[in-house]
Amino acid sequence: MKKSLLIGNGININFGGKAYSNQFIIKRIIFNARAGKYDLLFNRKISGEQIEEVFLNLAELANAISRGECDSVVTTEEIPLLEDFKRRYSKKVEHYYDVGLEDWLFILHIFFLKNDDLKNIWRPVKYSFEQMMLDAIYNDGDIQKIYLSMGKPVKRWLEQYDEIFTLNYDNNVESLIKKPVFHLHGDYSTPANSENPNTILGYQRTEAHQTVVVPGFEHCYCNALFDYRGENKLQVADGFERGKESVKRLSDSGVPASVFPTPAAGLVQTHREHPELEIAPTYHFDEFRKLDGEIHIIGMSPNNDGHIFKLIDQSTVDKVVFYFYSESEKKQKLPLHQKVEYRSAPDLWKGLKAAPKKYSCHYNIPTAPKADEIFKFLGEMSMDPISRADIIKEVNSIPEFRAKELCALVEQEMQEQDKKGNPKDEDEQRWQFREVSRIALRNGVLPVALFLLYIMNISSDTAK
Repeated sequence: MKKSLLIGNGININFGGKAYSNQFIIKRIIFNARAGKYDLLFNRKISGEQIEEVFLNLAELANAISRGECDSVVTTEEIPLLEDFKRRYSKKVEHYYDVGLEDWLFILHIFFLKNDDLKNIWRPVKYSFEQMMLDAIYNDGDIQKIYLSMGKPVKRWLEQYDEIFTLNYDNNVESLIKKPVFHLHGDYSTPANSENPNTILGYQRTEAHQTVVVPGFEHCYCNALFDYRGENKLQVADGFERGKESVKRLSDSGVPASVFPTPAAGLVQTHREHPELEIAPTYHFDEFRKLDGEIHIIGMSPNNDGHIFKLIDQSTVDKVVFYFYSESEKKQKLPLHQKVEYRSAPDLWKGLKAAPKKYSCHYNIPTAPKADEIFKFLGEMSMDPISRADIIKEVNSIPEFRAKELCALVEQEMQEQDKKGNPKDEDEQRWQFREVSRIALRNGVLPVALFLLYIMNISSDTAK
């Protein structure tokens, strides 16, 4: 029987750690913005402080949506989306990073419904959010290195499948098994249609010097599909397929391209002159619709991407194997008519010698009441304050060898900053602290914990 595999972000969290969890991705957006990383991306038209303010305001809007204060602006078609959002955010959002990645786009969508006079800038604003999200997920390219920690048993496990589909944008699986992987929502290694010199539109724009990729942010101009609604992603993908068929049909007709209206005329003419070019991107949903035999799903939440489950339900698949991470996932009934077998993802990784290692260290951390001021100061320095209990828990979960690696990164950053001289003012000093926090977030460590580890490491070296 044919066996296929569908992969979600859970696999990245298993092998890449907390750095690829929703909380850390969202925090990276804010800290990157604060550090001015997106100034160049947005041509300095919006500051990092303004970006942060937008996210904080949208987090407040999330609570208003949950309270039913935005019901009147939602269309009948999107009422199920609204009710699902309310269900998942029935408790008040206390921290901005508790909002799911693509839920930000739904909240943004509601904002524009409430402010209809701004509807003409909806697309560029949404695109800006997508670019920041893609950058934060990319994590300075570290996400593309996750496969290095997967190991041979995982490689052999992946190789048993006849075909592999993924919802992720990274290219780790194909890097590991050296075989093609079907990216249903696009990937970092494939430029967007408008920027890809191997597609007709991208070729035309390249020849006309109209491409807009900002150097250093190439990954933000990939062909990734981002949306608050899975069906919207599918519509875009299917639209490209219909476009391909139309261009092929017109190109094969023999009718002069000048007869066709623009932009069809240009697409047909370029296709005839350069048949080697792709007409448009491919998102592999046609292959996914042809599923049969067994489909195994891992790293995917039952709450996400309803369009994926609909396509599985409509396919000729006989059996679904769903790898769950928590008992709550196991209890949720998947919207499928096929037989579903539930298996434990943690047990799978354990059997493949790929389970994340957990550490319980016992660092000499001050616990006396007078240490409260120290923890408060560290929270202010890191600009990401958390409770003393959470700080201690986080620090004790980091083994000594890893702590030394992290402290070495901080020391390297400090040396680079020293070359620039002492900070001229408080803003410049805060910028230096932000850079340390960004090191923490790139490596899946809460910023305040890294500050404490670094101070403890300095104290230890001084004592020696």
